[in-house]
Amino acid sequence: MTPAQLRASAVVRIAVVALVVAAETYLVTSLGDAFSPANHYSYFTVLSNLLGAVVCAWALVAPVPDVVRGAAVTFLGLTGIVYNTMLRGVDVQTEGFPNTVLHVVVPIRMVADWLLDPPRTRTTPRRVVAWMLVPLAYLAYTLVRGPIVDWYPYPFLDPRDGG
Repeated sequence: MTPAQLRASAVVRIAVVALVVAAETYLVTSLGDAFSPANHYSYFTVLSNLLGAVVCAWALVAPVPDVVRGAAVTFLGLTGIVYNTMLRGVDVQTEGFPNTVLHVVVPIRMVADWLLDPPRTRTTPRRVVAWMLVPLAYLAYTLVRGPIVDWYPYPFLDPRDGG
């Protein structure tokens, strides 16, 4: 990347961190006493966006290992795809600004970053499969936790509603 591209990338990474922090702050504070950390941090969207923000912040000070960056891109890409194919128009308890940031802006930005600044090492199918194990583990966690706490983060995972 040229120096100008590096500066632009840094500005965008700072913006991603700021947007995720702002969206999360809004969500946490708007819920007030109803905020449940256990439930809030059981949303894959929240977890993937926090990882994306950490990766962007990390990239400002040092190269991020491709395996970490790829995981963030995979998780956020999945977040964007699931939201835009299964949850758009469904009440996911977020609105406006945080919803757009967490489900659209950050996922698109992270995938674009991967495409515009490709990994330094070859991405193998084995690595991609390893990245996909995390969402599968999340799914298992959610399906085990859901009946215990009587709460599911997404309607398509809630068997009580045909999920």
